[in-house]
This record gives sequence, structure tokens and C-alpha cells, in this order.
Amino acid sequence: MYLGAGCIAEYSPRKTDFVLIETDFIESYNAENSIFVVKSPKLLHRLDFISNENYIIISEYSENVCKGVKPVVLCSTGSKGDILLSSLNKSGACISVEHCLTTLTGKRLAPCEFKVKTDVDIMGFSLLALCGILILSEKNKEFFINL
Repeated sequence: MYLGAGCIAEYSPRKTDFVLIETDFIESYNAENSIFVVKSPKLLHRLDFISNENYIIISEYSENVCKGVKPVVLCSTGSKGDILLSSLNKSGACISVEHCLTTLTGKRLAPCEFKVKTDVDIMGFSLLALCGILILSEKNKEFFINL
């Protein structure tokens, strides 16, 4: 994996499970089946080079994005989106998948709910983005997610 100068590239035969980078600028990207968590709608419009094999998870504030142009999974604490926060309490949450999604392995996921158990104080978009990564990469157990 190469990271630098606005470039992300995977040159190893070993598949990387996750790469987490916080940046305001990406010029090129060369890796398969990746999940991007984009906090700013401005950065999303600069990611024209991403193929349809990749996913982009964005917050509810990026409603102006055309979903037909890029593979966008909209995470929201509100009532509109693909992955929503249904309920939240001290010991966990309930996350709902509102629309059919395709995981990184190509598996179709029908609308459903996931019970999230956590001891960590995490809420809002951070919780949704983390659950979205685990759901799309199929790192969850059935319909349960432990953080």
C-alpha cells in the first residue's frame, strides 16, 4: 500500500481489509473494493476517478449528490438515507438498512436492521459510518454488530 502526495495505491498481492485515512485531498486511487468515509460533500465531488466497485459513505448533509453518478451510501441520523440510526441507548443502538445495498463481495443485502452493542461512547455519524463499514465489508455476525 502506497500513501502519499494525494495518491493511494495498492501494489501488494495481499488484500488489505481496511485503510483509514483522513485527508482533504485525493488525486488518484488504485485499489479494489474500498470503502471511503467522506465527511465533506466538497471532497466527494473531487472523487471522479473512483470506480463503481467502490463505495462512498457520506453524511446526511450531502443530499445534493447525484446517486446515479457515484456509488453513494447515505448514512443519516434523520429519516432519509440508506443506513439510518433507528434507536440509541447507553448499551447500544439499532441501525436500519433502508434500501437494498451491495456489499464489497457483491452480495445483495435487503432492507433489515442490525442490533449494535457497544461499550464505547460513540454516536451520530461516527457510529453510522463505522457500522456502514462493517456491514458493507460483511464483518458483522448475522444481524449483530459488536463494537
